[in-house]
Amino acid sequence: LILSLAGDVLLMLPDRFVEGLAAFLGAHVLYLLAFRSRSGLSVTPPLLAAYALVSATMVLVLWPGLGALRLPVALYGAALGGMAWQAAEGWRRGRDRSRLLALAGGLLFMASDSFLAVDRFRWDLPGRDLLVLGTYWPAQMLLAWSVLGSTRAAGDRPCRAPAISG
Repeated sequence: LILSLAGDVLLMLPDRFVEGLAAFLGAHVLYLLAFRSRSGLSVTPPLLAAYALVSATMVLVLWPGLGALRLPVALYGAALGGMAWQAAEGWRRGRDRSRLLALAGGLLFMASDSFLAVDRFRWDLPGRDLLVLGTYWPAQMLLAWSVLGSTRAAGDRPCRAPAISG
């Protein structure tokens, strides 16, 4: 979440797009590692093909407007697709609440970034802010809850705020 916050801030600054993308790439790698620690690395060829196709299609749609950002955006797209794919693999292997949250969060993150990228690099997207934020915040929440849920399932106790008497 801290890397995503850094990415949010960097994307608001002029000439910091690549740095913002790198921060989000790091967040996706950490989510992927969290999913992998729970389920191991899984490969279901049709599932991999589906996520790779969606990621590659998005990069190809954006390609004409990317210019010098082609390589960073393609790498980011692969990381985002990989994170969402492993969330889906986790759900395929074990259908619990935590994995369902990860699956939904991964899909929503892909949608959010797709809306944002299309608006930025290809076409003006009516209702962009609602589309982007309406998928981004739930995605972050679901992904964070999925990791918290997997930690609880592993036997760790959740942190609780102390009771305030008064």
